[in-house]
Amino acid sequence: MDAEEYKRDSPTRKSIRQQVYERDGGKCTRCGKNVYLNKEKKHVKNFAHMHHVIPRADGGPYSIGNLATTCWDCELDYHQGKRRQERKKKREERLNKHRLRILD
Repeated sequence: MDAEEYKRDSPTRKSIRQQVYERDGGKCTRCGKNVYLNKEKKHVKNFAHMHHVIPRADGGPYSIGNLATTCWDCELDYHQGKRRQERKKKREERLNKHRLRILD
């Protein structure tokens, strides 16, 4: 997608947002909360955010396959690293279980 197509109000971008929203059933893909497309562009907590699975900074495209609908709270969690912290904790728990099996 070139720079012209990515502009915030471009028809292509709006179409992609709508398709992702419909695919995800109008719900946050992380917590399941109902979210809504915000036509007035007012900031509200239950506004549907489009989360890039592979961040744009890492080369992730603005495409249907790389976007997921999220609520405001989950979008913040993703970007504040809570998901990374959860994965790290689970990984440590698995390692600890493995270590205990070795010691037994």
